[in-house]
Amino acid sequence: MHIKSKQKNKLPKAALMCAAIFILVGSYFAYAFITKALWPFQTTISHTSQDTINKQPSQGSPNNPSSPTMSTSEDDAAQKTPAQYEGDSPNTSQELEGTINYLGISGDSLRIRVTISQIVTSGSCTLTLTADSSKTTTKTAVIIQNPSSATCKGFDIPISELSKGEWNIQVTIQADGKSGVITGKTTI
Repeated sequence: MHIKSKQKNKLPKAALMCAAIFILVGSYFAYAFITKALWPFQTTISHTSQDTINKQPSQGSPNNPSSPTMSTSEDDAAQKTPAQYEGDSPNTSQELEGTINYLGISGDSLRIRVTISQIVTSGSCTLTLTADSSKTTTKTAVIIQNPSSATCKGFDIPISELSKGEWNIQVTIQADGKSGVITGKTTI
């Protein structure tokens, strides 16, 4: 007598393991894509402003609250005033200060732009260009208030009013009962 054995359609163990791994990996990527919280779909946050850095929690991250994201010294540094701004406020000075932040020829004009370091509400800037102590050109502009400084509206002097050579620049600022002088040089 011959006994027939039932053959079951068994998948090899290796095929089952591959299927299980495929399902797990697929589930991971689907979850990562939907939540955007896991690699490779994780959103990177870049802090560009001081306010954003100060609002960031000092310990932990949204994905792993137990891991520190910043050291204590970095937290302290983020809340300190940068060295170039430490000291007395320029707004308390009795003399106005500033810089010539643009000086150049554009088209047929000499352009001069001045930034005042203090906050002033109104006033005027007087530009005096002198060459060879005998040639003088004078222009006046109003002051424009900015949130943390001020600017002279700007000076555009036609090149036709200036001769070739070296010119001394003097900008006299009068505002809010204070005054100051900014100087420089240019060659036409």
